[in-house]
Amino acid sequence: MDMVEYRLLIISDLHIHDRVDEIPAEFIDILRSGSYEVVAHAGDLVDPDVLSLVKSLGKRQYIVKGNMDSSTCLGKPCLRWAM
Repeated sequence: MDMVEYRLLIISDLHIHDRVDEIPAEFIDILRSGSYEVVAHAGDLVDPDVLSLVKSLGKRQYIVKGNMDSSTCLGKPCLRWAM
């Protein structure tokens, strides 16, 4: 059986506009190192800028509502939202 390799990114709590300077550059480099097949965001998108970032990171995204998010994950049903 041939092995298939997938790039999977699991992230959360990206509501950090006021603390972005505290993120290590090495992490930012890894985050943006390429396109992922699947991006799973485990809550707290908070605003559309973060949603745009998450959408740019992979071919398919799954979003879970966090305690800082509205009831609809920026207008889409949470947990069922796949791009």
